[in-house]
Order: sequence, then C-alpha cells, then structure tokens
Amino acid sequence: MDDRIQTRLLDVYRQENNGCLTQLSSLVTPNRHQMVQGFLQRMQEDKINKPFLDNKSVCHTLQHALEEWLQDLFRPRTPQEVETLLQGLRKIGERHAQLNVPLVSIQLARSLLKEEVIRLIMAAPISQEERLTGLIVSDQLLDLAISNINQEFIGGVVDDARHAQSLKLQAVGLDIALQSESLRAALFDWHRRVTVMLFLNPANACNIPSIRTTDFGLWVYHKGDLLFPSNKEIERLKGFIEEIDTLAGQMFGLRPDDDSEAVNRALVHLEELVSSAAAVLSSIKEQTLAMEAGRDALTKLFNRRFLRTILQREVATALKTGQRFAAILADVDYFKKINDQNGHTTGDMVLTQMAEILITTIRAGDFVFRYGGEEFLIILNDINQDQATKVAEKVRKRVAGHPFTTDNGQIIHSTVSLGVAMYDNHPDYNHTLKRADEALYGAKEAGRNRWHLAPLT
Repeated sequence: MDDRIQTRLLDVYRQENNGCLTQLSSLVTPNRHQMVQGFLQRMQEDKINKPFLDNKSVCHTLQHALEEWLQDLFRPRTPQEVETLLQGLRKIGERHAQLNVPLVSIQLARSLLKEEVIRLIMAAPISQEERLTGLIVSDQLLDLAISNINQEFIGGVVDDARHAQSLKLQAVGLDIALQSESLRAALFDWHRRVTVMLFLNPANACNIPSIRTTDFGLWVYHKGDLLFPSNKEIERLKGFIEEIDTLAGQMFGLRPDDDSEAVNRALVHLEELVSSAAAVLSSIKEQTLAMEAGRDALTKLFNRRFLRTILQREVATALKTGQRFAAILADVDYFKKINDQNGHTTGDMVLTQMAEILITTIRAGDFVFRYGGEEFLIILNDINQDQATKVAEKVRKRVAGHPFTTDNGQIIHSTVSLGVAMYDNHPDYNHTLKRADEALYGAKEAGRNRWHLAPLT
C-alpha cells in the first residue's frame, strides 16, 4: 500500500475535522439508502456494468454493503480506526479484481458517488462555510478511498495477468524443462569444437559450424519462438547467437601464432557469450519448472493456483456471450476407509486413476482440478443443464465400474458423489462453487454414489 494515502487519510481524519465529519455523517446516514439506490440506477444505465448489476442477488448485496460503507466513511475516527478502514478498502479492491470488474466502472462509481454526496451537501440547511468545508473533506475522502481500492485492484489484476501468462506457457512450455540439459550440451559442444578447430586448423574457416545450425540454435529460432512468443529472454538468446557467430568468424581471421593476445581476448569474450547464453537458458528452464507449481504433483491435474484465472475467464465469457458453464464437484466416497484398509500408496493410486477417468470423460476444452484431498472440480464450458447432468452421470458410472488397481496388483472398487451447479449469471465464481459444494453435500447425505443438481438462485 502507498504510505502517502495513509498519511493523507490521517490528515483528513485529524481532530480539527471532527466537527465537519460529524456533520457529514448526520447528512449521509439518514439518506444513504436513497443515495445508493440513485447511484445503482445510474450505474445500471451504463452497458459495461449491466452484466454485474443485472443479478438481483448482487444488487441487493451491493446496496447493503454500500450503505454501510458510506456510513462508515463519513464519520470521525482515531488513527487506529484509519488502519481498519484501509484494511477494508484493500479487501474491496481485492474483491473487485477477483470479480474482474472493469476499471472504468470503478472510476464511474467514484464520479457518481461524488455527485450524490455533493447534491446532498448542497441541499442541506447549513452555512456557506460549512458547505464549502464539507465539499472539500468529502471530495478528499472519496478520492483517497477509491485510490486505495484501485491500488489493490490493479495489483490483483497484474497478478491475474501473470497467472494467465503462466497458464498459457505451462500448456506448451514444459518442453524446455525436458530438453534444457541437451540444449546446454549442444551449446558447450559447439564451443569446444570451435576452440579446437581454431588452434588445429585455422585455415579451414569455411567449415566453421554456425551455432545457429546446432540443436541449441534451431530450438531458439523455431521451437523457442513458438513456445515463448515475444519473450525477452528468447530475444536475448537470438542476440547471443548472432554475436557468437560473428565473433567466431572474426576469430578465424586471426593467426594464433601472430597475435596471441588478440586471440586470447576473443576466446575470453566467446566463453563469456556462451556462458551468458547458457545462463539465460537455465533461467527459462527455472521459470518453466516454476509453472509446474500450477499442477498437482500426484495427479498432474491443475491445482488451485490457476482456478481464479480460468474461472474469471469463464465468467467473463458467460456474461458477454450468454454461454453458460457448469461446475461439478466430485468426491471419492469413503476414501479414508480405502486409505485405512489398503494404505496410502493405494489411496494415491486410486486418486491417479480417478484423474485419468475424469480427463478421458470430459471434452478437450473443459478443465479438471485437484480441488483438495479426494475432491475434484470439473468445469464444463458452453453447456446446458441436461448435458452437464449427463456428464455427471457418465462420471459416476465410469468410476463405479472401474477396477482400481492397487500397488500389489489387487483390484478394489470405489464410487463417487457429485454436486452439479450451472452458472447463474452471478459475477463471483465462488457463488457457483458454493452451490456445487452444497449439491455435493446433498448427494452424500442421500447415500453417496449419485449426483445432485444445485437449484438456480
């Protein structure tokens, strides 16, 4: 958080302003319901906000939250209470980022809230001096509050963008993690061959192997460009390749016995370039391996790291196009009993085979997550309720009929309970997940080995 915002808020809430703040509170508190209603009506007139505000549940929650927020903002507070206010503003910003609220909507909200407060102050039976002070203080408070919200919002959006990029790279970038050592070997092997050739056969310059034609060079210019488009480190590797090839050509124009100092300088520079290229390749490898943190180590399914990124995208698509998605929470029945009777190794094998069943049951454009423990989350895109429940039933049947193999070759059987929830236009994806969880609980309460459909709210 920017300390300047906290300092300025402390200044606005200084004791000298308590009289003005008390007066603002007496104006805002009894009128906050009408203020928020007018604000929401005007926000709904903007087509950008309609997808977020068309949902009655969202509007009702927002009406209540805004009324409380306005009442809390325009009142005297101690320095300790300012910190509490800032914590609340940070949570609002994080929430806006989670819901993927457009920044333009937040800025519009700032403008409309200011208008509502100004209208209230101008109509109040107070002196001209009190009116002027109230306008200044209210303007400062709203600006600082929204600035703090924006700061957290933008930080959240940046994190989401970073995760989205990681998700994109993870889908195609693991190739470098597997090939990194062979690429490094190709790079250093080229360096060794060129060095040996320089001293043993300097006249044979026309046969200098270009580093661009090695496995390392071919990977950078073809596969690297494909896997990491517009990546700065790939561009650095290209730069190193061009510089290394140019230097190698120049080195073979030198005679080691005539100018040993120049040759030594060139050799040192060549080694520095090769080492730098190897370091950049290692950096790309480390980035790629870091992306692997987005997958569950046991099942290789996505874990929760990319859940927010993927579901934000699905919600945005649904709100924009009207295409609905479904969330299915699947929980392995009596999994603790499987572990207790057969051991944790068998339990892990059941989870791994369960993941394979889920992956082979859904479509290529759908997603499966290891949600936690023996629980899995399936996201079905562009699907209706009938199709979603058919997928749930298909999963249930395949699990019930699958011979799960244990570590000692024995066969055990298991079942799964599922909760299905269709997206209902609520901008917060957690709302859909909560309904799926409630449906899953209903399936377990009804006897397990079945699916339940969450009612639309």
